Amino acid sequence: MNGNLVQQISFTWDPLLPDLLWVPSALVAMAILALSLRASVGLPAWKRGLLVGLRALAFALLAVILAGPSTLRTEGREVRDPYVVLIDGSRSMAVEDQEGTRSGAVARWLARHEGSFRTLAEEYDLRFFVAGDELAPLALDQAIPRDALSGSIPTNGQGTDLGAALFGLSDALGGTRPASVLLVSDGADRAALGRAFSDSGAEGVEQLSAGLKFPVSTWMVGDEDGPRDLAITNLTVPPFGFVRRPLSLQLEVTSRGLPQRTHVATLRSNGEVVATTELHFDEDGRSAVDFEVKPDEMGFHTYDVSIPTPEGDAIPANNQAEVTVKVIRDRTRILQVTSRPSWDVKFLRRLLKTDPNIDLVSFFILRNSERGGQLARMGNLSLIAFPYEELFTQDLEGFDLVIFQNFWFGSFTHYPDTEFVRNIRDYVSRGGAFLMIGGDNSFGEANYGSSPLAEVMPTQIPDAASITQPFRAVLSEAGQRHPVTRLVREGDRNLGRWEDLPLLHGWNPLGAPQEGGVVLATAGAGGPPIAAVRTAGKGRTMAFATDTTWRWAMAGTEGPGAGQDHALFWRNAIRWLIKDAEEKQVQLVLDRENYQLGDPMQVMVRVLREDYSPWANAQVVGRVALLGGGDATPIEGVTDADGQLTVLLPSTAQGTVVVEVDVPDVPAPFGHAEARASISDRQGEFLDARVRPGLLKALSEATGGKVLGGRDPDPRLAATGGGNSVLAVDRKVESLWNRWWLLVVLVLPLGAEWATRRRMGLP
Repeated sequence: MNGNLVQQISFTWDPLLPDLLWVPSALVAMAILALSLRASVGLPAWKRGLLVGLRALAFALLAVILAGPSTLRTEGREVRDPYVVLIDGSRSMAVEDQEGTRSGAVARWLARHEGSFRTLAEEYDLRFFVAGDELAPLALDQAIPRDALSGSIPTNGQGTDLGAALFGLSDALGGTRPASVLLVSDGADRAALGRAFSDSGAEGVEQLSAGLKFPVSTWMVGDEDGPRDLAITNLTVPPFGFVRRPLSLQLEVTSRGLPQRTHVATLRSNGEVVATTELHFDEDGRSAVDFEVKPDEMGFHTYDVSIPTPEGDAIPANNQAEVTVKVIRDRTRILQVTSRPSWDVKFLRRLLKTDPNIDLVSFFILRNSERGGQLARMGNLSLIAFPYEELFTQDLEGFDLVIFQNFWFGSFTHYPDTEFVRNIRDYVSRGGAFLMIGGDNSFGEANYGSSPLAEVMPTQIPDAASITQPFRAVLSEAGQRHPVTRLVREGDRNLGRWEDLPLLHGWNPLGAPQEGGVVLATAGAGGPPIAAVRTAGKGRTMAFATDTTWRWAMAGTEGPGAGQDHALFWRNAIRWLIKDAEEKQVQLVLDRENYQLGDPMQVMVRVLREDYSPWANAQVVGRVALLGGGDATPIEGVTDADGQLTVLLPSTAQGTVVVEVDVPDVPAPFGHAEARASISDRQGEFLDARVRPGLLKALSEATGGKVLGGRDPDPRLAATGGGNSVLAVDRKVESLWNRWWLLVVLVLPLGAEWATRRRMGLP
């Protein structure tokens, strides 16, 4: 019976010499024997053999004594060896292909063999485990008959990982190694063991399972022909897409065991049908199609593809797939208007025109209405007709940035400009960007200080004439950190770079900063502002009160950025104005846009101040929730010294999740950031739920187990060993090398050799 006190005696070795001395000792013994053989030259062969043999026998007996012969006396309790029935609890076991689900077939098998299992329980420590996401023990009375008869073997494991389950058995048994394991599975393993079999066959399984020190017998459940199934096996998108540019979604579908007919796949975005296409399958049951869409705005776009479930489809869950793609701006659309050509206009236009990421629309007015007389008042005098009514009404929203470079509406018309200027103001408030560059037709010279446009400008605009004298642009304290004026990242080097810039000539007077306005540079140290920026409503504006920055682009000027600083400065300005992602005050980044259910989501929030220095200790609050509603997971924390907060969140629900964060200290809407991701419940074994008998067979052969065949095998066939072992409570080692009789045995061959040599007259 289990628990009887027993005593076992076994023979063991306890060497008297360290391992390193065995080889040298053997070499010394061989040398002595060789010398003995050489010293007996001239004697008859039988005498030489007798002498050398006696000495060799003595060395052999000495080696046995030095090996430390001992007896191991073990006292303990007799226990039954564990016999483990390991049942696959992954989701593929819920597939219907064998008169019901595979897990149902296991439950019925358990019920039919109740008697066999109770017999095994008398001889072994019978254990049942379900291998899902974790090893879950199942008592005998739980497995039989209740769960078995009701067919309720759990199948909620996200994926099959037989290797992890087998290697975890010893820990689940409290450190005891099982004597026998019967693995009941469909073999649909896509984890390490399955990959090893796919890559290297039985040899790969043997290498991976070498650490298992117990036999694993297997019984496969499921139909080898596989379930009848229509499955979306792959839906891929590029890493990102572009606004108003074609985006390709590649769909791959397989059909197994179903009548070959045409199916229809439907693509949806935010619940609305975007496209449909027919699926035609080849001889292998495969179909591949491409969907093409054109996202019309930046941000995260989620696309869903679904196929109606045909009759007889065993796995309807794989007939739908969802992906999320981040859509970014392809090319920045900029409208540049100026009252007349100039060096400053030429250099900025050339910079914008040669940038492949910019789509530039530029207009020049060659003569103003006063200089052109009646002819100018009768028509447009730009290089092409200036469609100002369309540009500043219906077309305005199509631009990311509007630039007035030394521009005045009176340059080409006497019609009131109030409506057009008001439209630009409203365009900025709704999220547009506006840049005004100085000159004799700009700022106060053009009376913009009394126009609706003044409401969104960074500074007040006094009604004052331009100042014509050279000056050096000097960064303000905010300008030393702001991304617009960051020619190099290091603060000291950036300040030195600005000090080396060529002088500028002339500026338009600017007034005091308006609410939210930030002065970036002044005309000389402590002088009047010449560059300022502002966040106005949902948009941004910038004032740069001189038209001589072209001097920064001239070759031959001095300084480390000679000839480059003009382009760096204006590119920085444009990126900030159009709210490039890297220039937002609150930035939210996910480590990817598509997750598998259960994968951790890494959410990184970065917060910057108005001058774009890191905002340490900023309070961040937010939430993660499924698109369309549901329970939300809160996000809360404080940024570190670098203005960053990183949070790891579980992906616990399938579908599209929206991550939102708010920083209360940053004014709306710039204190808000949002991202989106798709969480899929699609598993590899659901994409291909066919059984893998070859994998199970290889596992049994590699571990010395048996392959049980048929649909109703006897579980007793997988039992190995006697069923009992001893759980030691006391062990005692007794040495034999110090016994007197063993020393006598060692002396006998030495004495016999001495006596023989004397009789032969040898020394």
